[in-house]
Amino acid sequence: VLCLLIFSSTEIKAQENSTRKPLPPKYVPDLRIDNMGYWRQLVEYGLVTVQPAKKAPLPLLKSTLISTPGIATYDSPDIPVTDNNSLQSENSVFTDPSDASFIVNSNNSHPAPYVGTQFGADALQSADGGQSWEGTVQGVGGYNFGDPATAINLQGRMFIGTIFSGGGQGIAYSDDRGTTWKKKAVAPSPGGLGSILDKNHLWVDNSPDSPYEGNLYDGWTVFGSDDGSGHLQVSRSLDNGMAWQNPKTISDNVAAGSHNQGINIHTGPLGEVYAVWAVYD
Repeated sequence: VLCLLIFSSTEIKAQENSTRKPLPPKYVPDLRIDNMGYWRQLVEYGLVTVQPAKKAPLPLLKSTLISTPGIATYDSPDIPVTDNNSLQSENSVFTDPSDASFIVNSNNSHPAPYVGTQFGADALQSADGGQSWEGTVQGVGGYNFGDPATAINLQGRMFIGTIFSGGGQGIAYSDDRGTTWKKKAVAPSPGGLGSILDKNHLWVDNSPDSPYEGNLYDGWTVFGSDDGSGHLQVSRSLDNGMAWQNPKTISDNVAAGSHNQGINIHTGPLGEVYAVWAVYD
């Protein structure tokens, strides 16, 4: 994993003067982790160097017409989800199952020009099928480590899964179309420098024929734990995200040489739960 880190000298000096926990003996950065929050911690400890800020060229906005036999298509315009001067990446989008015109989109959000500060996963909504957008580029429910994963249940509750600032997993939810957001913890970090629950995905069972309709499933990779590092865990909520069950490790029988990562979760019409991921060996 190749990570590009760009920080301002002012921020680095502030980090150098911050209170730090003692370093683990001979700690080696874990190159499997691509979360910016993790690498910001290593900068604070002086374990990695940073690249100088470089001005990026202005983007060229254009669309590509997708042609599919038997399906009428047209060249739709590019529509920015925000006019705020910020960088948006790793977006996750979900359409309301009860209202196809309502969409929630979340991205890793950074102010531009990118000089190290990050907001985490944000929240942007459209009520007209993507023609116009509103919301916030700040971290949804407050600062977080990003990695957005979106979902909306049949009752219209919106969910955005993120990495909490401490390296654990959590969600933010909204019952008023994104006007206000509240946060809930899903699982804590294993603890210690370099410990993080990374590469998360979130899914909701919206099948009306499922006996488990409304169940939420959150999955991730464990890094930095003495027990289970490099394995995948999944937690479930039975009450619309208010409480989460203890995570279950699901990748014990996969002999990955390095780690399992990149989980994606989906449910079938009768509530079956499927999880797929990449094996890094």
